[in-house]
Amino acid sequence: MLSRWRVTIRSWMPQYHHQCVTRLISYPYSPLSSPQSVRLLELHRESGDDLELSCTLKEFPLEKAPAYHALSYTWDDALTPFSKGAYRRPPGTAIICNGKPINILPNLHDALQELSAGDLWPTKHLWIDALSINQADTHERNSQVRMMSDIFSRAESVVAWLGVEDQFTRDAMKVIEAIPSIPRTAWELSHYLTFLEPFRLAEFYEEFGMPLESIQVSYNHWAGFLALMSRPWFKRAWIVQEIALAQFGTMMLGRRRFRWDQLDRVLSFLRGTRWYRHLSAPTLRRLTQTWAGEPISSRYREFLQSDVEMGAYPLYLARTKRSFSFYMSAPNSRALSLGMLMETHRYTLAKDPRDKVYAFLGLADKRLPPFVMFPELAEPDYSLSVRDVYLKVSKDLMLSSGGLGLLSHVNHVEKSGVDGVEKHDLPSWVPDYSMNCERLPLAVCGDVPWDVCGGKMPEWKPDSEKMDDGVLVVQGYKLDTVEAIASTRREATAGKKGFWQDGVVKLAAGLEREYRLPDRDGRCHSPFEVAWRTLIANTFDRKHPAPEWCGNVVLKHLLVRQGSGYQLGLGNDGELSKESVKIWADSHPELTRIICPGETELEGLKQVLERCLQRPPEPEEYAQLWHETRVSSGIGRRMFRSLGGFLGLGPETVNLGDEVWILSDGQVPFVLRKIGGVEYQFIGEAYVHGIMFGGGIPGLEKRGDLKEIFIV
Repeated sequence: MLSRWRVTIRSWMPQYHHQCVTRLISYPYSPLSSPQSVRLLELHRESGDDLELSCTLKEFPLEKAPAYHALSYTWDDALTPFSKGAYRRPPGTAIICNGKPINILPNLHDALQELSAGDLWPTKHLWIDALSINQADTHERNSQVRMMSDIFSRAESVVAWLGVEDQFTRDAMKVIEAIPSIPRTAWELSHYLTFLEPFRLAEFYEEFGMPLESIQVSYNHWAGFLALMSRPWFKRAWIVQEIALAQFGTMMLGRRRFRWDQLDRVLSFLRGTRWYRHLSAPTLRRLTQTWAGEPISSRYREFLQSDVEMGAYPLYLARTKRSFSFYMSAPNSRALSLGMLMETHRYTLAKDPRDKVYAFLGLADKRLPPFVMFPELAEPDYSLSVRDVYLKVSKDLMLSSGGLGLLSHVNHVEKSGVDGVEKHDLPSWVPDYSMNCERLPLAVCGDVPWDVCGGKMPEWKPDSEKMDDGVLVVQGYKLDTVEAIASTRREATAGKKGFWQDGVVKLAAGLEREYRLPDRDGRCHSPFEVAWRTLIANTFDRKHPAPEWCGNVVLKHLLVRQGSGYQLGLGNDGELSKESVKIWADSHPELTRIICPGETELEGLKQVLERCLQRPPEPEEYAQLWHETRVSSGIGRRMFRSLGGFLGLGPETVNLGDEVWILSDGQVPFVLRKIGGVEYQFIGEAYVHGIMFGGGIPGLEKRGDLKEIFIV
């Protein structure tokens, strides 16, 4: 075991630019003697002051390097904005390296101090990107990034430094220590809503050997775990590769240690029970306000006033780790493609925007597209601009796939350059990979083989040279023009408009009595059915079409939202009186029109309302449905109606006059904005009810030649 090292904190370069690594490190690096060499850091015991920390950097051929640990960490502050009670080291900290001072970031200094002060493993060599790579040398940086997968896979272990402890750490550790003891067979038996029902939650814990007085996990503990998952490390792009390649992963949280396998078990539990959907500050705040049990600790008051949510992001990290490990043990299994990795981990952050591509090269199978056609893409090149990198990878992915699937991942260009996000002057059809894509692509929301072309359109004819110039040449048909748009959930939350009345109801009220296209079974939908199916992209629990009882849930919600839920009550015979239905219909003409469009069909309205009241949804069904609406229409999407009477879901930025197009080799419709002539701006993908499988598009076979247009 290593004994406690003596550390010196020196003030070096009191002013530095936090964003620019080349100005942080003023150290005289010698060039590496070989492209296959690496520098390893070795911590030393020094005589003198008890606060002295020094090290040496030595070059080794990677294949002959001594045993070492690879450090995974974040360059910026490792804590949350809500962390208190933790010492935040001031900028300008230096250590002694090969007898010379070298300035390092505060979080790295914290990591080295803990590594040198604790009972670290016998292996004392470390590979640390900020020190082992001369970040000011672009040629060396390119070469070392190409080796990153070998560096991390050869390491004895990957040490993930999550940052120093804060007021949430103890509660978070309770979750990590307790939850893995729950048997996997119990996960699927757990009710999705058990988490929201404190007494059932207590029973669930006790059933599996977690009595209240010992290790039962309370809402305080889950709040601590949520705070841990919101630390910046979990959204860093490079950690995906670093953890996936690790032979053994050790997590460091201040002086606490735990294995990656423990955290993976917790994340697997949350995925299996779907409890991760409940891990958000607003949900925990509501639970603690309504639960008469253990009060939430005062240390969470500020944190729970935020909108922090765990989401599925940590689950994606764990899934990629398991997928890569399985692939390495069974080479005939499904490999990881570059496109899939970039799509799955789009939420991650990187100091250098180009790393939203380069960070995944080490995991991507080079035998898969796009590397088969474009092998040069496997080589990172930091001499290229962000625009050039994003344009090339987008072009190569599209050409190698032969389709337009990448367009579903575009976050509209109007969103770039806001909220501190740098704008990279990208063509509108190129995704800005530096930004998270708020809305999940339709292909990701469910296991549905969307095929708007229905096999009736010729193949896309790309123009590679024009793509190099930022112009995407496509062929297709204009389906219709947007004539009305609804308010979004975000606008409703901000108090501008009502999502239901000013959105769903008003838009549906403008549809014909029977929707212009029947469904795949030949049945025509009422405006209400078209509206609720469009609201969730006609997908429930990843399956299409959504079951009909979903409409009852939406209708019951509307009845209550309209303040009318208490005016209607079933009699002893299980039916509504005609008088009550008439009164209700007269009070709610717009809602009546979309539910039952016939002017004199009170009997039909009566039957619809009775079915709604007779079959109350199960709580789990209700929760699942509102999860679907949040995924489909609640984040980054807006409902629209076209001149021809189609109802659809488009990007939040869809506007009046935008055009809906069906493009060759596109799985879904797309919204475009005309600039002039044949030039268009790309807005985003769309769900348009009734046409998503191509069979019902009127006159598709008779439209003659496709029109060729340019998306710029």
